[in-house]
Amino acid sequence: FSSIVFPSIIGLIASLGICLKPYFIAPVLMVELYFVLLRKQLLPLVSVETVACLLGALAYVLHFLFVPSAMRENYWHFVVPVFTLGYDFFNTSLSSMYSSPDKREVFFLMVSAGIAAIALRNRSSLLMPLLVFSLSANIPYLMQFKGWHYQDMPVYFSAFALAAMEIGWAVSASFAKLAPSPHVVQAKLAPYCLVFLVAIILVFDAFQDASNVRSVAQFDMSRIGYRGSSPWTDLREYGTKEELSRIELVVDCCKVGDHVLFISNGVEPAYPTMTQLRCIPGSRYPHTVLLSALQYIRDLPRTRSTIELADKFDRIIAQYGDDIARNRPRLIFLQKVPDYFEKPHRFVETYMQDYVELPGDYGNFRAFKAVSHGS
Repeated sequence: FSSIVFPSIIGLIASLGICLKPYFIAPVLMVELYFVLLRKQLLPLVSVETVACLLGALAYVLHFLFVPSAMRENYWHFVVPVFTLGYDFFNTSLSSMYSSPDKREVFFLMVSAGIAAIALRNRSSLLMPLLVFSLSANIPYLMQFKGWHYQDMPVYFSAFALAAMEIGWAVSASFAKLAPSPHVVQAKLAPYCLVFLVAIILVFDAFQDASNVRSVAQFDMSRIGYRGSSPWTDLREYGTKEELSRIELVVDCCKVGDHVLFISNGVEPAYPTMTQLRCIPGSRYPHTVLLSALQYIRDLPRTRSTIELADKFDRIIAQYGDDIARNRPRLIFLQKVPDYFEKPHRFVETYMQDYVELPGDYGNFRAFKAVSHGS
């Protein structure tokens, strides 16, 4: 029974990762190709895990037959074509992808763990497949050419797995050297001492974290409908004063369940701020990523498909205006750059007559508050 259930679960989890982004199938295929070349036969490809993975992916594809027709139509005939043609808007440079300070540890770990894996390849049959996965995880990262954090997670994960196996081998080999020696009385106790030492470090770290939490400014959770307090730092992703000013404005002006609208072509700050402070998105569009892709499409050679998609740009602007009229957001944060709204469409004058702009530095945003907030 377990020989079917557990491999099936592994295969289904793999299908979730692949369906998340089609690019993520590359590392999986490379590992399977490694085993095919190693064993010189295709039969190992037919296993419970691979069948479960394929069935999971098939279920994902088939679920589109049962979603509302409007959703299916919008997804396949608008969202998918827009990002197929306009995804390159977010491209960055190779140096930005690999050598920026917040990326270096990912690839330093991959390289160092990979070198160690090659040296220790005869110690475990899992080292080389993991190395293949780690190296080929760069394929989806390079194919997308964005440098976003979630795209290097397969690299980081596999590099950590490699490093953990190598450290485990080193510890095991060290104890094996000590154990046969009659002069080392502590040899049998060494593994338990190591576990105890790790536990002490974890407990010390937990107490240190608790002390640090108590020493910083606290946010009263009753302001968002909970009990207790939380460090203000938990509400801030980057810790900038502009970010803090936005959060403080939402806390001061809004209550739980109020609509707040971030008109921004990024996931941050809308998702973290509104999720943590329990506000409701003020528009059907959580962000303006679609407009960024459409702006890129506008600059492409004019074909039937690019013209048809580019014409939807103004429709989205009007839909934002409709959402403001319907939802009456308590606060609106309007992105300054890139400006798809104000300069080309006079958005504030056209759709925000009942809003007053607030003074203050809110980073790349202008902040507006409703003059009279409806229910």
